[in-house]
Amino acid sequence: MTKPNGQSQGEALRMKRRQFLIGSAAAATSARAWGQRPNQDKLKRIGVMSGCFSSILKSAASPNDPNRTLDILDLPGMLAERYGLHYVELQHSHFASTEPEYLAEFRNRLKKASSQMNQINLEFGNLNISAPEPVRRMETIDLTKRWIDHAVALGCPRVMVNPGAPTPEVRKLAIETLTTINAYAKTKKIYVTMENRGVGSSRTNP
Repeated sequence: MTKPNGQSQGEALRMKRRQFLIGSAAAATSARAWGQRPNQDKLKRIGVMSGCFSSILKSAASPNDPNRTLDILDLPGMLAERYGLHYVELQHSHFASTEPEYLAEFRNRLKKASSQMNQINLEFGNLNISAPEPVRRMETIDLTKRWIDHAVALGCPRVMVNPGAPTPEVRKLAIETLTTINAYAKTKKIYVTMENRGVGSSRTNP
């Protein structure tokens, strides 16, 4: 049987089936894209700590360790290429140097990877805002100010300080120390963050 437009009934059915399949495929693709978009947006917000790679990061303290194959300068590129992640959170002790040229090179590596450093974690061991000795609190302030300046050079918006153990006996002193640090950070447009650390982490080289 032939229709007025010259198509047979079989051809018309095949045409309808083709249109149905094309329409279904387009709808499925659209649905997948819609479903993936929120996940991709969430992925863009994820940051990775350099501490996750401590065991394989090259270290001046262990220059001959065959397991330490990752240079910290290569971390932003590796995270971007392998995992599609573009936010990096660094332990201060993982920087091989704080010379201006080195920090500029690190910032350049971030730029090449289309990445950004979102925080520097300052782990000064017994030097923290709750240290009972005035001299140690002053050292904490001085070191933190120095790293706030480094954060500016790196284009990093935040530094995290170690609260130590803010017991009732030292809480007022800890608040005063943190206030001093925060006042300096504000002049540099850097945010100061904290998280629980108990009595402080292991001592590392400031």
